[in-house]
Amino acid sequence: MKIENLKPGNVVEFKSGNRYLVCDSNSSLLLYRLDGLYCFYVDEAKLQNIIKVYKDHTLRIVLWKHKEKFTLTKDEKVILENIMREYDWITRDKRECLYVHISKPVKDENYWRQPFSPIDLGTRLYAFDHLFEFVNWEDEEPHLIEDLLKEDEYE
Repeated sequence: MKIENLKPGNVVEFKSGNRYLVCDSNSSLLLYRLDGLYCFYVDEAKLQNIIKVYKDHTLRIVLWKHKEKFTLTKDEKVILENIMREYDWITRDKRECLYVHISKPVKDENYWRQPFSPIDLGTRLYAFDHLFEFVNWEDEEPHLIEDLLKEDEYE
């Protein structure tokens, strides 16, 4: 995230969970805490702690979201390389259980499931729930296994 990408009226969220209103975005950034009790200037170096940028104070539209970099472990890579070729997608449900799917799943209240099937949740990977920590229920999209294997470091 760069200062010039932020506009007055945007709201930034830091790793700490605190949210601030962008008031000025010249060479440094003037931020006001949403409760109005605190304001400060931020330089480019501190912008690394921003995890989300919202369009405005309603927090309805996310303009940008930080994606952590990760590297597949040797075990994770071996599992993905040896999983049956019919499985193309990997997800985690709200209970933190890991699944693989044949076709791109859609997200409902508690699970990722196959489109047009309220009961097909994919195949659960019981023994590997403790692996693939980068696969989270909060993910907006499922992970394509082919892409994970292509990129040793996924962003």
